Amino acid sequence: MEDLSSTQIAEHELSLGDKLKIEPLITATGRIELSACGSRVTKSIIKEMPEFWRSIQRKQLRREIDTYRHLPVHPRLVPVLDFGQDGDDAFLAIKYMPNRTLAAYLKQNEAAITAELRTRWIRQTAEGVALLHAHNVIHADLKPTNLLLDADLNVRIADFGGCSLLGQRPYILESGPFYLPAAWREKDALGCSVATDIFGLGSCIFQIVPGKQPYDDMEDGDIETKFTNQEFPSLDGVLCADVVSRCWQSELASAESVLDALTLEETKK
Repeated sequence: MEDLSSTQIAEHELSLGDKLKIEPLITATGRIELSACGSRVTKSIIKEMPEFWRSIQRKQLRREIDTYRHLPVHPRLVPVLDFGQDGDDAFLAIKYMPNRTLAAYLKQNEAAITAELRTRWIRQTAEGVALLHAHNVIHADLKPTNLLLDADLNVRIADFGGCSLLGQRPYILESGPFYLPAAWREKDALGCSVATDIFGLGSCIFQIVPGKQPYDDMEDGDIETKFTNQEFPSLDGVLCADVVSRCWQSELASAESVLDALTLEETKK
């Protein structure tokens, strides 16, 4: 099975919602299927795949279910409708988000998106990250393709299959412009932390404004080299530029600090 890079995933993102309406999506992490009534999306194990892939899918699906069960019902999360945890019959059903991912919406509607809506998305994303951290969850893969938009265009954080729950080791880590350079990371076994999520949050905020990832025309390794050398993209004309910079520089210790910084930015307007 092809292992898509984050750039390839972003390129295909616009078509995924339409494909899901026609047939199930087959991915490395499982089968994703929209119900006939169009109100729920179910992720399940692909039983036809080799045991190696099924074992990965079982682990990630179990982690995602456990995370949703651990977190409270909240407007920054996608509502869970049902789940089952019985081996290869495990599944997770969540409410369908009609406006798909933030990444796709930005790409498709760039010219029509107001500054007020972008500002709302920035704050809601930070609120969602603060919620996760308050409950000892590190997302470990924050990016606009993992941020969904509901019918009212509110942000809902999704995709917890690779996260760190209550100090457990994550199954995946960020990539490209959302990855805190290895040279800056704490030398521990976990591999992710509040700091790595905050760095990814900074890159999410950046993408919300121009609609493109930082250094979107570069390979992941080259991006990490630039960030390691503190060579950041220009923030001229970027909303909340100071907040983005401080996220990248690890100057904001928590998502709550990011929210405070955003409030301060708003008072300056």
